[in-house]
Amino acid sequence: MVDLPSCRRENLVYNRENKRKQLKFFCIVILFISSLVIIAPFSTFANPSAVLAPLILDGQFSSKITASIFQNLKNVLAGKYEVISGNQYKTAGRALKGKFEAGECKSDGCVRAMQDVLRTDHFYSLELNKTGQETQLTLTHVDRDERHVMDDFCDSCDGNELVKRTRFLAEQIISPDPLFPSSTIPVLLQESFNGAFEIADVLADLPDLDLVDGGFDLGTDLSGLATTNTLLSTLDSPVEEDILIFSLSPDLVKATDGVFLVKVSAFSQLKSISINGQDQPLPPESYQANFAIDYHLKPGENFFVINATTIEGEREQEFIVFFETKEIKRDAGKVKPFMLITILGYADDDNTNSVSSSSTKVSSSKSSFVLVPVFNQKITYFSTLSVKGLITGDQQQNSEFESREFMLKQLALEWKTRKTFLGDIIFSVGSNRLSTKDTDKTSTYRDPWFSKYKQAGADSFTNLAFKFGTAKGTKWSLKLDHKLKSVPGTPSSKGTANSLNLGAKNKFGKYKTDFSLSQSITNLQDDSNDKSKLTASAKFSFPVKPVSLSLQTQLAQSKNLTANSITGINKKTSKKTYKFGVTYPLASWLILAYSRKLEDQESNLTNKDYKKNSNSLQLTMIF
Repeated sequence: MVDLPSCRRENLVYNRENKRKQLKFFCIVILFISSLVIIAPFSTFANPSAVLAPLILDGQFSSKITASIFQNLKNVLAGKYEVISGNQYKTAGRALKGKFEAGECKSDGCVRAMQDVLRTDHFYSLELNKTGQETQLTLTHVDRDERHVMDDFCDSCDGNELVKRTRFLAEQIISPDPLFPSSTIPVLLQESFNGAFEIADVLADLPDLDLVDGGFDLGTDLSGLATTNTLLSTLDSPVEEDILIFSLSPDLVKATDGVFLVKVSAFSQLKSISINGQDQPLPPESYQANFAIDYHLKPGENFFVINATTIEGEREQEFIVFFETKEIKRDAGKVKPFMLITILGYADDDNTNSVSSSSTKVSSSKSSFVLVPVFNQKITYFSTLSVKGLITGDQQQNSEFESREFMLKQLALEWKTRKTFLGDIIFSVGSNRLSTKDTDKTSTYRDPWFSKYKQAGADSFTNLAFKFGTAKGTKWSLKLDHKLKSVPGTPSSKGTANSLNLGAKNKFGKYKTDFSLSQSITNLQDDSNDKSKLTASAKFSFPVKPVSLSLQTQLAQSKNLTANSITGINKKTSKKTYKFGVTYPLASWLILAYSRKLEDQESNLTNKDYKKNSNSLQLTMIF
């Protein structure tokens, strides 16, 4: 005879312990994030000073627009420097009268003199050149060792757009480190949110891994994670005291032919200088030299390697000039070296046992977490090598469902190359390891990381994907997936799973559609578990400020390839899913999402039909 009151007390004690554990976990996460936010501003105790010259204008610009551009540029620089401008700059200019060209300080001598007078190592100037409807923005940074120039082009831009591009250029030139706090987040908000939405879509259903006929189906795939990051720059300038090499040319151009200008200055006599392996003529007993090299660029990155030798030493420096076309954009080739995605979730289910309407439904709720670290290494402008990991798990609120708690770990190596004749190609290999809660230690196959869990599945996978289409038209994707499946201690579970997926994405103004169709076949040593599955889904999303709404439907039909040895029936199921989602970006790195899902399954077996409703709340953080 069961003592019901004592069972209730045990459940209450278990639930209280669970809530304490969850509270500790969330507190640790919040404290960690808070420490990052609090410590970052104090990482540098004193800001260096920098000179900001007045705008250099070529063309007609209103005083209101130029004042706004200058002030926004100053605000961005003020995040890293004590900015010197205005009256201080004018006073220094009067002291250096004769070194300015038509009131502008552009020559090396003028800049050096300005740095000496104002006792600073950094000099910034912005030039606006308007030709017809196109405006070129050129931001220059000169320190004691080199000159760095960054350009942007804007066609038919109004004042607000010029302000945004100015802030973006400033952030790029002062902050090559992607972990440096970005003062341009409000300007790049929508672009950052779009990338975050993409990540959230890929990871949204990861915590919802449920038991299927007593086992888990491992379908986790990180190949959809975006790795581009428009806030990165490729500034790399190790400096040697004796020899200074700096480019006088923009690093972004839109013309195939042009001239690369470079200057070499040394404290000891120059002996030889070569550019891309070709020796350059050098006057005798010279300490500095200027060179103009005619070039014919290919689309994308073009490298200029300068090697300078003096009687005291040698220095080599590489410069990149990017030829931008409609098809190849500089920002598209940049990758973020490291990205960490964290998702905290809570979900409930009104029919957790997936029983038919004639049976008693039992509801449940659970909390979950997802950690996804991504390491990217740029190989060429078109190729990237990535290492991606994943750890995800959940915790049931009711002790009755404790055995359903899981931990999933994944490690994958991915190579991606863009702009081939087959479109973008992505190849990845990796493995999954799944464990389920087993406090009674019924299995000897334990999870090496989590002692209370037993090993429940191990997959090794190979993926090959192709993505192609136009920027404004349909974007197609084709993916081939091969898996080697096994469950430790169960030889009959070994086998393979192969799938083919076709996807199509469209954007009509602010509205987006996403269609996919996939076919998978599982072939195990135990023929009774061999099955085929056909899945079709459609998603429609649109913004309703300040949130993004989505409607999604999915139809999945599966059937066993062999009949049951006793009943002689091939099991068939048809599952329909309808989902409504709301996504609210609290910041470009912090996203709150809610979804409501209706699931309806029909089967040719008795008592396998069911309906259920579930709600999910997730907080996504992207670092």
